[in-house]
Amino acid sequence: MKQDIGYSNEKGKVAVDKTILLSVIHLATKEISGVAGMGEAFSVKLRNKSKTSQYDGVKVNYLPNGIEIFVNIIVYSDVSVPSVSYKVQENIRNGVASLIDNKVLSININVCSVELK
Repeated sequence: MKQDIGYSNEKGKVAVDKTILLSVIHLATKEISGVAGMGEAFSVKLRNKSKTSQYDGVKVNYLPNGIEIFVNIIVYSDVSVPSVSYKVQENIRNGVASLIDNKVLSININVCSVELK
């Protein structure tokens, strides 16, 4: 079953596979300086040890009035967490806006680990 998201306008319909949206969010997050990686909290990894995906750490809720994005990141120990989080949010917002016309209701960043550089 193919899952698409999208929108319609006077010129027609635009449909984007949900994995494309996850990929854009993943890439937009990883290209920010200070982000060491993406992942999940250790307790979540234990529960889901058989379920791994290249999009681990990204969750998107599709609501009638827009989308909510949840991202788990790992940051380096020598960075400002608020600054990195803000940059990640802005980069995701810009990436998603260039892909789909759905309203982004929120982008929630969870720092699940810190890595020494």
